[in-house]
Amino acid sequence: INDDYDPYTVLQSNIYDPIDRINKKRISLLKKHHPDVLISKGQPLEFVEKNNHYVKMINKSWEYVKKNHSR
Repeated sequence: INDDYDPYTVLQSNIYDPIDRINKKRISLLKKHHPDVLISKGQPLEFVEKNNHYVKMINKSWEYVKKNHSR
């Protein structure tokens, strides 16, 4: 990805975790940070926009992990 962040850190996992555990963590993070969920809870727009960026990072990190994770 790049040097700004580690995909495993974004997914609150590490390189030694099994991929199914990383995926469960990803799903949990998406449920917590997804803009639709935050909007339905009445969160301020700037908070939703910040979390939208985080959701993109989660998705990009997951794509990296899927392609590169040792099984």
